[in-house]
Amino acid sequence: MQFVDISFPLKDSKGHIQGVLAAHLSWEWAKEVEESVLAPLKREEKDIEFFIVSKKERTVLLGPKEWIGKPLALPGIEEAQRNKSSWSIEEWPDGKEYVTGFAYSQGHQDYPGLGWTVIIRQVKSTAFASVFDLMWFNVWTGLAVTVLFALIGWFVSRLISAPLVRLTRVANRLRAGEELEIPAIKGIKEIEVLSRSLRDMLTSLMNKNSELVVMQNLAHFDQLTSLPNRTALEVYLEESLETESENHTLTFLYLDLDGFKRVNDTLGHQTGDVLLQKVAQRLSALGQEKGITVRLGGDEFLIVLQSVGSHPREEAMAYAEAIIQSLNKPFIIEYERIRIGCSIGGAEYPTNSDNPSEIIRMADEALYESKRAGKNRMTFYSELKQDR
Repeated sequence: MQFVDISFPLKDSKGHIQGVLAAHLSWEWAKEVEESVLAPLKREEKDIEFFIVSKKERTVLLGPKEWIGKPLALPGIEEAQRNKSSWSIEEWPDGKEYVTGFAYSQGHQDYPGLGWTVIIRQVKSTAFASVFDLMWFNVWTGLAVTVLFALIGWFVSRLISAPLVRLTRVANRLRAGEELEIPAIKGIKEIEVLSRSLRDMLTSLMNKNSELVVMQNLAHFDQLTSLPNRTALEVYLEESLETESENHTLTFLYLDLDGFKRVNDTLGHQTGDVLLQKVAQRLSALGQEKGITVRLGGDEFLIVLQSVGSHPREEAMAYAEAIIQSLNKPFIIEYERIRIGCSIGGAEYPTNSDNPSEIIRMADEALYESKRAGKNRMTFYSELKQDR
C-alpha cells in the first residue's frame, strides 16, 4: 500500500511493441493531501477523522492506521458512488454513531478517475455539542425568565387585586340589600377610573328604574311602524295559550302587501317606509280588543285574533275582508296617489295544529295560495287541504 506501479506498452507505427514505459509512484503525496485536508479541520473541530475508500472492495486506502487495508461497509458509500455527496448519522462497525460526510472523486474529461470515496467522520456527541449547549442555555434562560416574570406578575397582581377585592365585597353587600357607596380607590389609575365608573353606574341605576321599564317596552315594538314585534308576539302567545279552553280559538292571519316592491322601486325606500307606517296605522285602527297586530319584517304582518264561540272562521273572514277593503283605499304620500293591495293566509289554533310555529308556517303557505290565485284575497289553510 506504499506505492503505485504504472506501466504502458510503446508501439511503433506498425503496431509492434518496442518496449514498456513504467513508472514507480510514491504514496507520500496522498499522505500530504490527507494532512493538508485534516490540518485546517482539526483546528476548527475535534475528533475529525479522514478516510479514502477504494471503489470495488471498498477498502480503506488512507485513514487511521488501524483501518488501513480493511473493508468498510456503510450505506452512505453507495450514495456517494452514485455521484451524490451527502452526510448522515451512521453507525460504524465499532458500534458508535458518527456524523459522516461522503464525497465521490471525479475524473477529468474522458478519464473516469480512480473511483475513490472520500469520507470524513466526527463523533455524534462532539458534532452536536454546540447544539446541545445552546439548547440547555435556552432551557435555563427560559426557566430563569419564567421565574422572574412570575414574581413580577405576583407582585403586580397583589397591587391590582387588593382594591378589586374591596370593590367585590362592597358589591356583594349591595346585592344583599345594604345601602352603601362604592369606595373611591386611589393608586392605580385604571382602578380609580373603575371605582368612579361603578359609583356613577350605581347612582344611575338607582335613579333610572323607570327608564329601564321604558326601554324594555321599546324592545317589544317595531321602530318603524310602532307595531308590536316578534318578541311581543312570543309574550302574547305565552299568555294566550295559558288561557286556552275547548271553545277558545286563535286565528293567525298572515298578511303581505301586493305592489309594495313596485312602490319601493319607483318612488324610493323612503316613500316605502312612509307607506308601511300608514299601513300600520290602518291595521291598528281595525285592531280588536282581544288580539295583536305584529310587523314581522319588510311588508309582512301577522294578526292573531282571539275568538270565543262557535263561529271563529266567519269572524276571521269578516276581519280579513275589512283589512283588504281598508288597504285598497289609496294612500297619499308626498302628494303622490299610491294604490296597493294585500294577500292574506289564515290558519287556526288548535284546529290546524297545537304548535304556534307550525300555525304561522301554515298561514304563510295559505298566503302564497292567495297570491297564486290572483292576490288581494283571503285563503284558509284548511281550504288548501280540501283542494289537495
